[in-house]
Amino acid sequence: MANKRTTIRASLAATAAVLLVAMPGPASAYVIYSDDFSGNPSTNLGGQAPDVRPGSETWIASTSAPAWKADGSNAGNGNRNAWLPFVTLPGNVYTVSLDVNPNAGGDVTDWFSLGFSTAASPPTDSNFNNPNTFAWMLNRQRRTNSNDVQTFLGPSTTSPDDHNSASGTVNLKIVLDTQSANWTTEWFFENTSIRGPVAFTSNPAITRVGFGKYQDAQGFVDNFLLEALYEPPPPPSPFIATQTNDWAAEIPAGTYTHALNFGGSGVSDTAVNGVPFLATGTGAFPGGNGNITYPQAWGPGPHSNNITGDNGLADQFIHSNGSQANLDLTGLTAGEQYLLKLFSVGWNNTDRTTFINDLDVVGEEINFYPDNPGPGAGNGTVVSYLYTAQPDGELNISLSFGGNQSPHLYALTNQLIPTVIPEPSTFLIWAIGLLGIIGWRRRRTR
Repeated sequence: MANKRTTIRASLAATAAVLLVAMPGPASAYVIYSDDFSGNPSTNLGGQAPDVRPGSETWIASTSAPAWKADGSNAGNGNRNAWLPFVTLPGNVYTVSLDVNPNAGGDVTDWFSLGFSTAASPPTDSNFNNPNTFAWMLNRQRRTNSNDVQTFLGPSTTSPDDHNSASGTVNLKIVLDTQSANWTTEWFFENTSIRGPVAFTSNPAITRVGFGKYQDAQGFVDNFLLEALYEPPPPPSPFIATQTNDWAAEIPAGTYTHALNFGGSGVSDTAVNGVPFLATGTGAFPGGNGNITYPQAWGPGPHSNNITGDNGLADQFIHSNGSQANLDLTGLTAGEQYLLKLFSVGWNNTDRTTFINDLDVVGEEINFYPDNPGPGAGNGTVVSYLYTAQPDGELNISLSFGGNQSPHLYALTNQLIPTVIPEPSTFLIWAIGLLGIIGWRRRRTR
């Protein structure tokens, strides 16, 4: 991965470290899907791409009559729904909205609807109201009774409420808030809240978002919009170099994506405080999820050192023989916080300097001295780095040196750190590339 940093170097050495997380900046709305249904009225909507989408998604809709058309119209008798793939994850506020105008059909109590589904393959030609539908609402053709707009928490028609409608094209909107332990839903009609927020007792595993028609309801839909309120992740804390020989204290019980014991021939798996470490040399990690390009492995051990509580982690190491090394962790969850730790032991008392850089975050680096003026031969240093995983689910670190210098890397941990700060989901990050295409919502006179 290309180095996108500017060079800002700072020497950090401490006997103890406190990791501070900056507060995130103001939240911003990002479009995930948008469609103004400006297509051909003779073209079926099924298989068509929305105007804005995070990838290559297309509308999932029946192409048999009475099919939804690319201009948002439907003029037949029968249940028809249209869906887009969508995964709802904790920590965001999602808003879906749609202009609807069911203005024809034999039964004025029939309706158009909008909402979410948990079905792997939601129905496109049966009732929108089914056991997999959550956080949804409908608008009847009639428009005169007190139940011509109805809202439902779900599943299906569980937790209903009745509301008044209005004539002509009207806007339906649903806000799904996944920031708290129990997600909530709030419903809007013509941009005015009519119900909620109402909390789920069990959060639904949503997989689709879309709209539908019931039986003989006919007319138009327009201006489909799904967006999310994105809370920017906190910036990483600086790299912290802590001089310590008590490695057991640096490896608390928890959830680890990576725990590696580096070395050459004879290096073996081990465990510290119940955390299992996999033995590895240079190259790809065992089981995948990353690699390291340190060109040399050293062994067998153990080598003389003052480390305690390591259970064999300090026996062997790998080193680069003066070349630049790259460390790549993969398989991370975008937006989650992790704490990386690199374990090293001083080899002798020469001036051995290492520059460790995060290749994805401007200015995040440390000058690391494992020997002189660091802890010196036989003593340990742990470099810690609290960071938020990038959209690609990777952490890319470079280690560069001067002359024939190359510090010895004995072990590595990467621990998941729970956070109360809302983080961006993978799906939302895909949509960030479409920034600025929120557009103006236009209403059609049908």
